[in-house]
Amino acid sequence: MKVLPSGMEQEKHSLNSSAPYELLKIYIETDDAPVVQHFCLSQTLEWNGITWSKVAFNLSGLGDKSGGEKTRPRLILPNPEGVYSYYIQKGYLDNARVTQYLVHPDNIDSNESLTNQFYVSRIVEVNRQMISCQLNYLSDGNNFMLPPRRFTQPEFNQVRL
Repeated sequence: MKVLPSGMEQEKHSLNSSAPYELLKIYIETDDAPVVQHFCLSQTLEWNGITWSKVAFNLSGLGDKSGGEKTRPRLILPNPEGVYSYYIQKGYLDNARVTQYLVHPDNIDSNESLTNQFYVSRIVEVNRQMISCQLNYLSDGNNFMLPPRRFTQPEFNQVRL
């Protein structure tokens, strides 16, 4: 269960709560140097000493299914004149890290946010106007980005190896 930042905790039952800023960080590992892009959905702003440019994006499919199964989030980014095509052709966009930050307007001067981290598992659609990527959680699938927990004795004495 996630712990809400203080600004969101105060407004969670309010009838007229402020909408959080939705920020997106894309970390693309290349041969030369990593490319890091910072986007904000609503406006250009500065948070944590970084300027987040206003860019329209759509991150959908967050949450769980009714059976407890994780969904496959989808990210749609603008691709004006094919700026991401180079990264797609070279394979750099595969396994790129995507981090979503939800920052309450009262916390814009602090470091508090709700954070979701993903990696790009595959490119679904590419054209000159937009790209659509299927995302996976870092602990999902064959490309684990987080180390799995080891079940060894004596911590788990009911498990037999």
